[in-house]
Amino acid sequence: MIISTELENSTFEALINRFLKTKVGVVDSFLSEEIVLRLRQNLINLYEQDRMHPAGVGNGAKFHRDPENRGDQIFWLDRKHKSASENEFLDLIDSFVIYLNTTCYAGITGYEFHYALGELCVYLDGKDVRISPEGGRCVFFKSSELEHEVLPSKSPRMSLTGWLKKG
Repeated sequence: MIISTELENSTFEALINRFLKTKVGVVDSFLSEEIVLRLRQNLINLYEQDRMHPAGVGNGAKFHRDPENRGDQIFWLDRKHKSASENEFLDLIDSFVIYLNTTCYAGITGYEFHYALGELCVYLDGKDVRISPEGGRCVFFKSSELEHEVLPSKSPRMSLTGWLKKG
């Protein structure tokens, strides 16, 4: 069983509280500098090895590629890759899910994450809020309730993107 540390719990709590106040929780210290550097290098290696894939829109039967609206590239994380840095990140997500389910009765039963290249834009209360991918930053919002998109960038913007799932 994964047990989160006191520091992780305070980070999780800060993220949840900001989400509850503004519908978009942002915490800049979600990931340590060490894991950020290892994940960044992993993403660079994937890009240089041409293992990134064009992103699409929708899922399941509704999935399609739409380069005009979504031009970023992705690579899905999976424990089967046996990547120590990816697994360390996924362990932290496991701790966050346990924390959410224990403290907020969220009912989260799964998740999925991928590396991404792009800048997030969330449309909140009639304003577009651009959130750049900074090392260690975590952004938490209900994607089913807030319109959002990944913007093309003029310089490399590396991030991890994911969904927490119910049911």
